Amino acid sequence: MSLNDRLSNLSPAQRELFERLRRKTEKPARPAPPPLEPRPPGDAWPLAFDQERLWFLHQLDPADVSYNIDLVMRFTGPLDVPALTACLFEEVRRHEAWRTTFPTRDGLPVQVVAPPAPVPLPTIDLEGLPEALRAAEALRVTLAALRLPFDLARGPLVRFWLIRRTPRLHECGLAAHHIVFDGYSSQIFMNELALLYPAFADRRPSPLPALPVQFADFAVWQRALLSGEALAEHLDYWTGHLAGAPLVLDLPTDRPRPSHATTRGRRIPLAFGPARTAALKAFARGHRVTSFMTFLALFQTFLARQAGQERVIVGSPNLNRNHPELYAVIGFFLSQSVFCTDLGGDPSFPELLERVRRVTLDAFKHQDLPFARLVEALQPERDTSRPPVAQVTLLYQEEGAGAAPGRTGQVGALWMDPIELDIGAAASELTLALWDSPDGFAGHLEHNADLFDTSTAARWAEGLLALTDAVLTGTAAPLSALPLESEAAAHQVRHEWNDTAAPADPRPVHERFAAQAERTPDAPAILDGTRRWTYRELAAQVARRAAHLRARGLGPEDRVAVRLPRSAELVATLLAVLEVGAAYVPLDPAWPAERMALILEDCGAAWVVEEEEGKDGKDNKDDEQRSLESLVSLPSLASPHQLAYLIYTSGSTGRPKAVGITHGNLAAFLTWAVAVFPELRGGVLFSTSVCFDLSVFEIFGTLTTGGTLIVAEHALALPDLPAAGEVELVNTVPSALAELLRLGPLPASVRTVSLCGEPFSRRLAEAIEARGIPRAVNLYGPTEDTVYSTWTEVPRREALEPAIGRSITGSRAWVLDRGLRPVPLGARGLLYLAGDGLARGYLGRPDLTAERFVPDPLAEAPGERMYATGDLARWRAAGTLEFLGRADRQV
Repeated sequence: MSLNDRLSNLSPAQRELFERLRRKTEKPARPAPPPLEPRPPGDAWPLAFDQERLWFLHQLDPADVSYNIDLVMRFTGPLDVPALTACLFEEVRRHEAWRTTFPTRDGLPVQVVAPPAPVPLPTIDLEGLPEALRAAEALRVTLAALRLPFDLARGPLVRFWLIRRTPRLHECGLAAHHIVFDGYSSQIFMNELALLYPAFADRRPSPLPALPVQFADFAVWQRALLSGEALAEHLDYWTGHLAGAPLVLDLPTDRPRPSHATTRGRRIPLAFGPARTAALKAFARGHRVTSFMTFLALFQTFLARQAGQERVIVGSPNLNRNHPELYAVIGFFLSQSVFCTDLGGDPSFPELLERVRRVTLDAFKHQDLPFARLVEALQPERDTSRPPVAQVTLLYQEEGAGAAPGRTGQVGALWMDPIELDIGAAASELTLALWDSPDGFAGHLEHNADLFDTSTAARWAEGLLALTDAVLTGTAAPLSALPLESEAAAHQVRHEWNDTAAPADPRPVHERFAAQAERTPDAPAILDGTRRWTYRELAAQVARRAAHLRARGLGPEDRVAVRLPRSAELVATLLAVLEVGAAYVPLDPAWPAERMALILEDCGAAWVVEEEEGKDGKDNKDDEQRSLESLVSLPSLASPHQLAYLIYTSGSTGRPKAVGITHGNLAAFLTWAVAVFPELRGGVLFSTSVCFDLSVFEIFGTLTTGGTLIVAEHALALPDLPAAGEVELVNTVPSALAELLRLGPLPASVRTVSLCGEPFSRRLAEAIEARGIPRAVNLYGPTEDTVYSTWTEVPRREALEPAIGRSITGSRAWVLDRGLRPVPLGARGLLYLAGDGLARGYLGRPDLTAERFVPDPLAEAPGERMYATGDLARWRAAGTLEFLGRADRQV
């Protein structure tokens, strides 16, 4: 039954309802677009929308040459220079865009077309130079010409030059500002030159037909077209499609981002080769997508993994020549389309490819909206340090669809081939440029050289090929499982940069101290105000306190809470607790009673030391010697797996949790510390609360190597200490050191500052250097990994923020994704720590211990664990880790 027959069977009420629904769902016919025709007479016309964007960028930096477009042609054969000059004049006469300037009227830019005029063609003759020097000089001359800025208001905006290398070898260069020229225009120019030159060489007239329209006609037409309902429909689509999408792709950079975006660029060649190209084309056909869609999916996969983002925006130019007549017109028609793909849910690559296909087809339907209008509609937060909306670009050109590098052709009696040049500029932060050539897909990865090192871009180029090869296997693995780097790069991170295994001194800390006291009994061990204890005297105090603890039946695995002010007696008590095999639990005397009671109950303290245990007056020399001998001769009661101390850290819920560090953990840490810090053998500032594990480094690193512990109430008290002139090593947090430097110079004796617990800024590094302190060390480590996990010497005169370095001896650092797979070198990920310093866990919290101490998937031995720090980090190319903040603070 036909539709009319069905309608005739409806009741009047049903028919009325049908008509109402039809009227409600039927879209009104859109008015026909205005015809593209010559503009009305006048002396100035509006700019096309995307020309306005380039004009505005030029006003910000008139010296910027990143929008200079180059075309350099090599002519082999007998060149008729007058005929070539006539060709160039004809091209300028024929195409109004090359006679256009952009002055302002009433504060707004307009385009003004000048009448035809002779075209200068300066000639540089290099024939007098030795042949070996001509190529280099030709390149120097060409690059110098390409790097000259243009004056948009005065023009001209295109210039030519000719280099004569031999009578039969010439190079003709063209430089134009992008506002009057685009990539497709270069193809038009070369095609027309191939027709004009033979005609003019034979003194025949131009064979080219007149152009029905010019670029300014297009600009006027575009303004009329993109208004009203047509404009609203495009804007509705794009604002809806990009709603909630991050308009910034936060790729980790190799150096600090300048406050204003720069355009200094470099290129890394990229070639897929014939076999890989054939496989890619077959893959695309099998999934009903184009090569462009395939490369977009590959690029967005790569970018998402590098930046750690699920929605990724990539810009890509479109020809924007939506009338047949415009394919013969030179000018800046090019606009930028944006492709925003959601990679959430960790799909397989075929699944992502289907998402990309839909995104691409929808974007093509709405590509008439100029990019400048899109930016205006989205109103992104103003940020002068990066381009708006799309900071990365994909350029792709099908075979035969443009002026891809390397195309050659016969021009009369000449052979003409273009020369690809890199003028050292980059309009985007990262551009993947590809074309289909007879030798396969090829191109380059262009990067902003003020953000990324060339080595980084080269590694990324290798990573793109590795990703491509993995995709071509037909894998259904999730995107997070696909490789983004070469096997060599992955091996470097896993094995070379984490090859920290070394034999550790297994002796517990109290045995090391006793041995040191026997070696240097009369050396100063502690300076506490005006008091000075030698190692012999400190050993006696330790022995007396240990005897009192033993008398109370305290031994291995017992927890002894220590609530004493920072003093020599505190140090002696900690060593005494370790001497009897127990574990100390430091308490701050300033803590409120409620917190104290909570911790005492939680740790199950067997004893609390609140006063000086066992101090019965001053020993004589004989008693001190007997105490020292007893310390040395007593058998150790501590095994490597027994607790040495518990330190409470504040949990995210506010409930403190006790981290249990064993004697083995502490022994491994001290083996590294004493090897890296010879300054521990001198005067070391003891300014950190024993409730923080930086104190472990200060106290035990010093007293096991023969150094002198100099007690201070806090780090800022350093200048006023009686022994300030004996301090060689200051170990504190960056903010405390910055304040110390602000208050005045440090004692001249200070040779090293070691900093941990907060980000170490480049500004602070410069302040340290300015004060003449020879050595600065940046350290990183959670309490759960025994004081310090990574370290690095802070280099001088470096622009980068200081790294946190590499793993200490016996430890390993992994940067992993949420699936516990290594992220590529340079990509941000979650930082995990493993090795000899890993704590036993959280006292009485098996659930939290299991959550944060997880099986290590990269361990070479079964059963090993790693600690989830909750921090973000990335590997720098030099093999050091960069701290990127807390993962739970990233949006």
